[in-house]
Amino acid sequence: MFMKIKYKLFIIVLICIFCFLAGLILGLLLKNSYIKSTLINFELAKSYTFYASIEKIIYNDNNIIFVKGLDTNDPNYRGTFYFNIKDTTIIINNGKNANISDLNIGNKIQITFNDEIIDAISPTPINNVQVIRILNYNM
Repeated sequence: MFMKIKYKLFIIVLICIFCFLAGLILGLLLKNSYIKSTLINFELAKSYTFYASIEKIIYNDNNIIFVKGLDTNDPNYRGTFYFNIKDTTIIINNGKNANISDLNIGNKIQITFNDEIIDAISPTPINNVQVIRILNYNM
C-alpha cells in the first residue's frame, strides 16, 4: 500500500516538474518573440514613408534607384531622391517578397526609411531604406 502511494506521489511530482519546465520554456520563447517584434515595431515607428515613381535604375554593386516623389506626398517628399538597395532592404510586390529585378522604371512605389534626409542636396540621398513596396494601383 505504501509503495502505491509513493509511486503515485512520484508520478505527480514528475508531472508538476514537467509542467513547470514546459511553462518556463514556452514563456521564454514568447518573451523572445515579443522582444523581437517590439524591436522591429520600434524601428518602423521611427521610420518615414512616402510614395514615388521610379525614374532611373542603375544596376551595379550599389544598385542605385532614382525616384520622384508623388504629388500626394507631404511637400518635403515631392522632390527627387536616390538610394541604394542593400541586402537588408525588403522589396514587396503583391504582399510577397520580391527582388530588385521586379522594380521597373515608371513603377509607383512606397518607400519606408529611418534616416534623416538632407533636402539641400538634389537629388536627395536616402541612406537607410528599409522597405520598398511596389504599388499595383494608381495614386
